[in-house]
Amino acid sequence: LLTVAGVKAMKMYKQDTSGEWGPLMSKSTEEYEKERDERRKTKREKERWPTKGYDSLKDVAKKLKKANLKFISKEELSVKELYNLQKYVIIALYSEHALRLDWADVRLGRTNEQDKNFLHKHSRRGWILTMRKYKTSKTMGEVELKLSRATSLVLSMFVPKVKKTTDHGYLLSTFQGNKLSRSGLSKILIRLTEKHLGSKIGSQIIRVLKSTKFRRDTEKSEALAKELMHSTKQQLQYAKK
Repeated sequence: LLTVAGVKAMKMYKQDTSGEWGPLMSKSTEEYEKERDERRKTKREKERWPTKGYDSLKDVAKKLKKANLKFISKEELSVKELYNLQKYVIIALYSEHALRLDWADVRLGRTNEQDKNFLHKHSRRGWILTMRKYKTSKTMGEVELKLSRATSLVLSMFVPKVKKTTDHGYLLSTFQGNKLSRSGLSKILIRLTEKHLGSKIGSQIIRVLKSTKFRRDTEKSEALAKELMHSTKQQLQYAKK
C-alpha cells in the first residue's frame, strides 16, 4: 500500500517513477501476490475469525430474527421500525450471499439502466439479482444470481414493507428513510458483528469466510466464484487454510 501510494504521489507531481519507487512497488507487489497464493490467514483475519466461521452469521441471523418477530408480523412499519428490522435482513443476506457492499446499490424492480443493479421476483424461479455495476463488471459483464430459498423468504417478507415505508426505490434504507450508502452498510455490518460475534467483520472478511467454507467443494466453489463476481484464481486466493 505504501509503495503504491508513493508511485501515485510521484505521478501526481509528474516525477519519474523508473528510479526507486517503480521497482520498489513491483517488488512489494510480487511479495504480496506470493503471500496471497499461499492462502494463509492474515493477522487481521486471524484476529477477527469467528469460532464457527461463515456459519456464525447464520447464528446471528437467527438471533436477530427472534428479536424482530413483532416487526416481521406487521404489514406496515415506521421508518425506525423498518431500520431495526433491516439489521436482521442485512445479516440474513450476507449469511447466504457474500456480495461486497453492493447490497446498498440494489434497486427494487427491473430497470433498463445499464449501470444499475436490481432485484425482481420471477414467477417460477423466485428472487433474481441482476448485477451490472460492481468492482469487476468490466471483465465479468452482467451477472444474474438466483437467490437461495432462505434469502427469497426474507425478501418476500421485507421488500413489501420497504415499498410501503420508503419511496427511494432501493432495498436498504437509512434511519431517516433515505437510500443507504455503501459506507452506511459497512458501518451497520461492523456494529452488528462486533456486538454479536465480538469481532469487527466487514464484507471483505465475510467473503473470505464463505470461500474458505466451500474451498473443497468444486461445484459449490464454481457457483460461489460467480456470486462473488471474480475469477476462479481469485476465488482460490480467498479460500484460507
